[in-house]
This record gives sequence, C-alpha cells and structure tokens, in this order.
Amino acid sequence: MAVNLEEELKYQTSQRIYREKLDANALLYDRVVSVENPIPADPKLQKKFDKLTNEIDTLEEIKKIRKDEKNETSEKRLRKLKWKVPQVRKLAKQSALKISGVIGKQKK
Repeated sequence: MAVNLEEELKYQTSQRIYREKLDANALLYDRVVSVENPIPADPKLQKKFDKLTNEIDTLEEIKKIRKDEKNETSEKRLRKLKWKVPQVRKLAKQSALKISGVIGKQKK
C-alpha cells in the first residue's frame, strides 16, 4: 500500500511539473504569436494608445529642443568667456606690473 502511495505521489508530481512546463511553453508561444501577429485591438484602446505614443513623441522632441537650447546658451557663454580671456590676461598682467611697480616707474 505504501509503495502505491509513493508511486501515486511521484506520478502526481511528475504530472504537475509536466503541466507547468506546458503552461510555460503555452505562455511563451502566446507571446511570440502575439508579437508576430498582433490581435486587432479595440478601436477606443487603439486611439488612447496612439494618443499616448504621440504625447511621448512630443515630450521627447521638447526634451531634445531644450537640450539644444541649453547647448546653444552654453556655447554663447563659452564664446563670451573666450572673448574675455585675453582681456582678463591683459588686466592680470597690468595689475601684476602695477604691483611690481614697473608700470608706475615707466609713467614717471
């Protein structure tokens, strides 16, 4: 009797594992089939989906535009800084010469 119970238990577990594998394969197959041949969606849901994808696209475009604007402003800042660098160097040189007293002596 105990042997029959053990065999029955083994049989049930093997059947359960087999069913789980079949279910997993069926789910995988359903996913593959639905990707390859999508089921026609409800028109209302399709409209909502299209609307959301359009909103996402516009948000991404806005993000790109803002990024470009930031790049432009940083480029403008860089140009200004590059333009100021020679002036700052000249002022620093003059102040260094003033501190050392070279310019003051030349003017006298």
